[in-house]
Amino acid sequence: NITLGTLAVTGAVSTNTTGVSGDVVLDNGTVALVLGESDVNGSYTVTSGDAITQTGALSVSGTSAFTTDVNDKAITLTNAGNTFGGTVQFTTQTAGGNTGNVSVTNGANLDLGTSGITGSLTVVADGSVTDSGVLTVATTTNLTAGTSNDITLDSANALSGDVTVVSARDFTLDNGTTALGFGNVTLAGNLDATAGEAITDTGVLTVAGTAAFTTDVDNKVITLNSANAISGAVSFTTQGGAGNVTIDNGTTALILGTSSIDGTLSATSGDGITDSGTVTVTGTGDFIADVANKSILLDTLAVTGEIDLTTSGTGDATIVNASAVDLATAGVNVGRNLSVTASAGAITDSGTVTVGGTAGFTTLTDNANITLGTLAVTG
Repeated sequence: NITLGTLAVTGAVSTNTTGVSGDVVLDNGTVALVLGESDVNGSYTVTSGDAITQTGALSVSGTSAFTTDVNDKAITLTNAGNTFGGTVQFTTQTAGGNTGNVSVTNGANLDLGTSGITGSLTVVADGSVTDSGVLTVATTTNLTAGTSNDITLDSANALSGDVTVVSARDFTLDNGTTALGFGNVTLAGNLDATAGEAITDTGVLTVAGTAAFTTDVDNKVITLNSANAISGAVSFTTQGGAGNVTIDNGTTALILGTSSIDGTLSATSGDGITDSGTVTVTGTGDFIADVANKSILLDTLAVTGEIDLTTSGTGDATIVNASAVDLATAGVNVGRNLSVTASAGAITDSGTVTVGGTAGFTTLTDNANITLGTLAVTG
């Protein structure tokens, strides 16, 4: 082993060990620590009271731990030749400035251990990115794994700032009880996001596959109102009665997957809205195709509250609801044809139902009434 606990080295520090447990421990006091090219066949524990940087690649077969123990000192390990074979953890601290930033690059799979980062986290890996401990990050998180590799951060993490993914295949994130904010996210595969607080976006979610969003604490909302581009089915799960969901899928067709929304749903797309599974909503359902000639086809709805439909031009609207249908107080505006089916219960209107083409209304249970007092149907 190499154990150097009272260093004060200004230049680069290189270490090399052999075997399987040639551990290295370095503490550079209050002097900035520059790590030179090193090959550590064991664990690697590095501490400094100033910034930690590198001038050469680090190869570590065991676990790695990097700590700056003075406020707002950064850790920057961005050499593309780095190879961290074991779990890597980071610790920085702050007096309120939140500039204890961490940047790490790994030339292989990267497993992040329990880390407390009082600034931003930037990760670049030529392989998968995983966590084996909770990640606590005070500001933004930026992740890059490449389009063939997954990012799986499924501990009960606490990423406080926006989470951005430059590239990955599948991305799974559990943000514990911390609100989850997405920056720009680009995925070649699927997205699965869970939080015990609100889920929001400030950037665009571009997802080639499916997306699933879950708030697992009562009355936490999901608001994804950027012009997103999720190509596969989008599913939502909320609880508590006020777990409202808002989704805008930009100019990409919106496919609603199997969902359980304990609150309201507002869904918008510029290229039509369909469903591939039962969409259960305890509150109101608002569905908007906001580009002309785009249609809404939702044949597995289970909406308890009022339903609002908006299309224009030659945009049709067809819905089949598992229970009664109450067309919304705010009004229904359909550019061309409207078809409404209530599988169990009546059909009523609470506002004006404006239809540019034909309109058909069907109840499928005995003695279920159709009462429409404010129609404005052209066809």
